Order: sequence, then structure tokens, then C-alpha cells
Amino acid sequence: MQCPDCKKENPEGSAFCGKCGYDFSSDSIMNALEDTVTEEASAKKEPKKQRPSAKKAKNTQDNPEGKEKSKLKPKIILAAAAVVIIAAAIFVLLMLFSSTEGEKVLKNVPIGRDIAYAETKINRSFTTVSKYDALNTLGGFDSVCESDSGLRVEGTHFPEWAVAVSLAEDDTISRVAYYDFSVLQKSWKGHHSSDELTSAFIEYGMTEKAVERKMGFKPYTIIKEIDNTVTYVYRYYYSDDVTGNDAVCNYFVVFNDVDKSVKNVYSTRIDYCGFMLGTD
Repeated sequence: MQCPDCKKENPEGSAFCGKCGYDFSSDSIMNALEDTVTEEASAKKEPKKQRPSAKKAKNTQDNPEGKEKSKLKPKIILAAAAVVIIAAAIFVLLMLFSSTEGEKVLKNVPIGRDIAYAETKINRSFTTVSKYDALNTLGGFDSVCESDSGLRVEGTHFPEWAVAVSLAEDDTISRVAYYDFSVLQKSWKGHHSSDELTSAFIEYGMTEKAVERKMGFKPYTIIKEIDNTVTYVYRYYYSDDVTGNDAVCNYFVVFNDVDKSVKNVYSTRIDYCGFMLGTD
């Protein structure tokens, strides 16, 4: 190795120059310091590698459990929606076909018995005159039991419901008619239908429940006769293609009160003057 001071060649690894005594160890220290400074400078110039954010790392992880949960979410939402729809449908059906107080009175009024006995069965009183002039004008009954509250149909006051009875010559009940005027509260024309309901719409032999489901709306009158028949009267209207006017009809479904099956079906048209009852 050459001495930087006197240029004399010395054996490799010599600590001092054999001619001038130059200390080679000082060169080693300086070289080491220079190497260190160079490495630090190079490290500063290199761009730092960014760590992936916690959110990104989380999203990029292979998480089978998370994937399964994400797949389950749509199923849970659909199941919850189905439960809500079913519950709403059940509620509507219960509201549509559940018995009102007036219907309960109708069921408990016995055909063939007198008024006094009927009052003990329904825990209510009959009167010969209604509190409502419109109901008295309609007539066709000997005694009537009606709701405590009333309503207006086309500007005319009616009870919410009424149960009217007709008597035979021996003063026993021969006919009971239940009127649900709340069905006509929105319109005296009743339920809107897209078309006329023919007599073939309801088949002979159908049960009361099957008829209720097929009709889809409540009758506004139910009549019990001494001949073991029960007649449901449905008020509805549709647009007449010939006249262009609304045709209003009462649709009668007659049941055998013994086996609760349909024995007759017929329909009649009514006008505004006969809207209040229209069952004759």
C-alpha cells in the first residue's frame, strides 16, 4: 500500500509507513466516516414506502366471515319485508271480515221468538221509532235496535248500524235485517268495480267465507228470514259503456242458513232516490 505522505510502498495491512511513520489507521477512520455519511444521504433520497391505511388493510383482508355476513344482509331484509307484508295483509283481512257490534246483535236475535226474549239475548233494547228520521222514512220494520253513534251519508244522518225486525201475526220475529251504513259513508254508490258483477260471478254451493273472499268488500246489509235463508246485499257501482254513467247495483247472495252455502244470486239496479236502502 502507498503512503499518502511520502509515496513509499508499504506491505498491505501496515499500521505505519516504514519511511516517514505515517499512521495509516487515521485513513481507515476517515474512510469509515465518509461511507457512513454517504449511506445516510442515500437513505434520505429514497422515497419512503407508505403503509397501507387501516381501512384499506381491513378491506383487502381475506375475511370469509365478513363475506358471509354481507351475503346474509339482503336475505334478512327480504325476510323482514315479507313479515311486514304478511302482517299488514292479516290486519286488513281482520278489519274487513271481523264482526262489528251490529253483526253480533244480528247473530243473537232469535227468529221465531218475541221482542222481550230477543232483548235479553242481545242485552239491548228495541224501539218502534228510530232516533234518525231517515231510518223511519225507510220503514219496513216493526222494531229497531241501533248504534249509539251516527254518521252522514250524502248529507243524511244515519246510525252507524241498525238491526231492524219484522214481526209475524203472533208478534214473534219473522225477519231480521242488519244495516251497516258505515259501508256507504264514503259514497252512497258503495264499492267501485271495474265491471258489472253477473250472477255467474258467485257460484252456487260456495260457502260464506269463500263468497267474502271473492267479493273482496263487505256487504252493507244482511237479512235473516224465517225460512232459514240469509241474504248478503253488496252495494257497488261500475261505469256503463252504453250511457257513460255510473251504474249502481245491489248484488244479492242468498245462503242456506243450515249448511251456509249459496242457493241463489241476483242483482238489481238502483237510483239515487233509492240509495239509502234499496234492498226491495
